Amino acid sequence: MKLSKCHGTIHVVRRSLNDAPDEELGRVRLVPATDSPARAAELDLVRAFSFTLPHGWARKAVCNYRPLHRQFGSAFHMRQHPTDERRHQAVTVQLGWSAFEGSAEMQAEASSMGVPYKLVAWESTLGRRYMDTYVQAVLPRMWEIARLHYPSACARMWDVGMASLYGLCGTGFNKVTLAINNPTLLHCDGNYGITAQLVFGLPGCVGGTHALFSTDLSSCVLIEHTEMNATLIIGDYASCKLACKFCNPCG
Repeated sequence: MKLSKCHGTIHVVRRSLNDAPDEELGRVRLVPATDSPARAAELDLVRAFSFTLPHGWARKAVCNYRPLHRQFGSAFHMRQHPTDERRHQAVTVQLGWSAFEGSAEMQAEASSMGVPYKLVAWESTLGRRYMDTYVQAVLPRMWEIARLHYPSACARMWDVGMASLYGLCGTGFNKVTLAINNPTLLHCDGNYGITAQLVFGLPGCVGGTHALFSTDLSSCVLIEHTEMNATLIIGDYASCKLACKFCNPCG
């Protein structure tokens, strides 16, 4: 309805048919041009890429995520939708570092010292093992693709996020959010820099379309789901608000 009123545009990015590694599937400008119309500025564009997963990674990653999900899953990202009847289905697990302020002892202590704190799930044996086994296998390549296409933004992100101390798996990312069967609605976070979302499904996946909206909701891009191989979506966090509807990657 909002898109219709604003006379906006909906773009569709089709999944790759030849599964070429790191092939750019499409790019969409989701913010008003900050440069000449013929040349978009680095951060104006959201890009989608094919992403070939390591052999056997997807099924194992999903199966071994389930115990982590049961123990540490939280509806944290749905806190802005307290009346949504599906808010308790939209459960995520976060690994890595956080500077989110709160009343918990570790949050208060970290805030007083001006440093981030380790997220609870990452402190666990399950979380550390998942990071070392599954996140480590894909995150560095996600970062390299981001650096190739958003070099200035990633350089700032590396510096601001103190990646030499707090970067995960040798990247400029400080935090990883994991989700499965996740009908997360549109939400805004206080995160910084480039955001990269890896989307994958398994045989039998139904649905799984991802929608990314412009800041004024005047345009959006729909990115088709994949089975086995993945789609990598990258864009500037300040400009790209993610609205995800991730349906049943396990069939």
